[in-house]
Parts: sequence; structure tokens; C-alpha cells
Amino acid sequence: EVDFTGATFDVDGKRGVVTLNFAFREDGEVVGKGIKRMVASGLKPYDQEAVDDLVHRFNERKDAFLAKFVKAA
Repeated sequence: EVDFTGATFDVDGKRGVVTLNFAFREDGEVVGKGIKRMVASGLKPYDQEAVDDLVHRFNERKDAFLAKFVKAA
């Protein structure tokens, strides 16, 4: 079994490094540990208005889909 043991996201300008930590377990005992690093590029500053707009548009589309789904049922 693989268990998530933590993560970090270090940002430097438009780039970042995501580090995922995990442990391998067998019968409840840790038998190994590992990490996975990923590079994130093209990062932009956080913009609350843009996030709010994205969430609003997502919810509108979800509601429209569910309305069609209910009519079809």
C-alpha cells in the first residue's frame, strides 16, 4: 500500500516545484519511502476575481447540465 505523507509547492516567479512524499507499507509497517518531484511552469499571480468568475461559470454550466439530466430522467 502507498500512503501520502506530505507535499510542498515551492514557487520562484513563473516556475514552481511540487514535491509529493509517500511511504510504502506492508502489513502496517513502513517498508520504504519515496518522493516525486514535478515542475510547474507558466505560473501567474493569484487573482481572486478570475477565480470567482471561473467558479461562477462552472456552477452555471453544472446547473444547466443537471437541469437537462433531470428532464431526461
